[in-house]
Amino acid sequence: MKRFTDKGTIHIPKNKFRHRRKKSDVSEPVLLTGCYCLNGHSLFDDHIQINEHNAIKLLIENEKGDKGLLALSPVYGEHARVTFDIKIEKGDILNMYCPECKEPLKVYSTCSVCDSEMLTIFLTEEHNYTDCVGVCKKVGCHNSKLVSSRRMLLSAVKNITK
Repeated sequence: MKRFTDKGTIHIPKNKFRHRRKKSDVSEPVLLTGCYCLNGHSLFDDHIQINEHNAIKLLIENEKGDKGLLALSPVYGEHARVTFDIKIEKGDILNMYCPECKEPLKVYSTCSVCDSEMLTIFLTEEHNYTDCVGVCKKVGCHNSKLVSSRRMLLSAVKNITK
């Protein structure tokens, strides 16, 4: 298998051994077409692709102070990720930053699953919390929320309480 595509981007193949994910309220995949930091910088990287889509690239730092890059799939609900120059493990809490201006991603809310913080990736250049994605900063917690036009459209993980 080729390491780079014909366009010169890194080729990350689909995981054939991925476990089937549980059925969620997402009926069809949602491709995020705009992802921005607080200062309006695009978080997409033209040189890294995950499943044939430009990846969302973030600078990350773990609790030990190790730094590296994180590439996330732009398909909402798909949990594919690749790290560069850092090793992350389940349970790590990551601080995430814009790779261009180094501004930390802002807190969206507290995670309803693990009580960690959820960070904001804006869907438009105007940092508007009514058009954003909230992602949990705890590795292994797949809770995320897609908010558009003041109402929650999708939730990848439901918090079930009795």
